[in-house]
Amino acid sequence: AQSLNPPLDVGQVEGGFAFGLGYYCLEHMIYDERTGALFSNSPSRYKLPSHAEMPRELSVRLLDYDRDGVDGGAAGVNGGIYGTKGIGEANIGLATSVV
Repeated sequence: AQSLNPPLDVGQVEGGFAFGLGYYCLEHMIYDERTGALFSNSPSRYKLPSHAEMPRELSVRLLDYDRDGVDGGAAGVNGGIYGTKGIGEANIGLATSVV
């Protein structure tokens, strides 16, 4: 099973990393002392990750199940529609490597 759109999938991995980096390192919960309401509840009220926070080099390589000899797991390599695997939100956890 191979990626149907490798550039898109690489972008998903990089974007998930950036999201996780911001989530783990930059977001802070700030509450209004008087009302107890969450103040930092929108992107306009907390720092978003920019190019300055990202690694200068981020190498992403997609697995090719045939080439890399990776077992497809319980569902098998062709477990999803057209052999798809999840590529989105799971990448947020990659940012824990910088925490």
